[in-house]
Amino acid sequence: MQDVVSQGPVRTSAPEPLVLHTRDGVTLAGARWCTDRPDAAVVFNPGFLMPAQGRSMASLADILVARGVDLVVFEPRGHGASSGESTIGQLEPNDVAAAVAAAAERASRVALVGMSMGAISALGYVCGLALDGAAPLAGLVLVSAPSRWRLPRNPKGLLAAFGTRTPIGRAGVRALFGVRVARHLGLPPPPVELIGTLTVPVAVVHGLRDRFIAHRDGRALHDAAPEPRRLMLVPGMGHGLNPPAVAAIADAVAWVLEHG
Repeated sequence: MQDVVSQGPVRTSAPEPLVLHTRDGVTLAGARWCTDRPDAAVVFNPGFLMPAQGRSMASLADILVARGVDLVVFEPRGHGASSGESTIGQLEPNDVAAAVAAAAERASRVALVGMSMGAISALGYVCGLALDGAAPLAGLVLVSAPSRWRLPRNPKGLLAAFGTRTPIGRAGVRALFGVRVARHLGLPPPPVELIGTLTVPVAVVHGLRDRFIAHRDGRALHDAAPEPRRLMLVPGMGHGLNPPAVAAIADAVAWVLEHG
């Protein structure tokens, strides 16, 4: 199923702080927006160098809370106030496991949203790459996700490779963004290969203006996924969480919860 969706309203709200502890000893800084009696919860896993909070995240929280859904977000390892080093998706499924456990404390159904690098680790978590395995989920939403391990041949792609694969680049990323990148980076199986093993509903959300990961990657992931699946291509949306993405992600969450 394929949809083209439009932008939703932008509002703000305030979360409560949350501290998460992973099975492999990393402490994560997070936040939670709560409803009085949650019908479900969403875990949002941001991407590399992407903030865990901001105006668009608050707008998404407003929509979800109005629908009776909690929202849990966190800074991945190596980012911000979280400890550890970023492994660009290799060990981050353990971060997802800690956040899903926290979300499940208040809600019997949990949906998982992963964005960019966060989509890689979210998919890895669902497919059993975390140390403690995967708890049952209602569904998965992949946003701005790559299908294979390739970077675009443009300035953004070159900077991403330099910033994660070279000592000088890693030092620059730490100095400029406060993100610690691990020296030795392994790669899990390509997302397009993992996605075929899913046993939960999956919605793939991708921006038609994404200049970092082309929307053909979103199509490839959707085509490789088992049913039930949904492809949502968003006009005006670039890479990551920006205002045009908010309504699409909220609708994708509603869809996977309905089908999970």
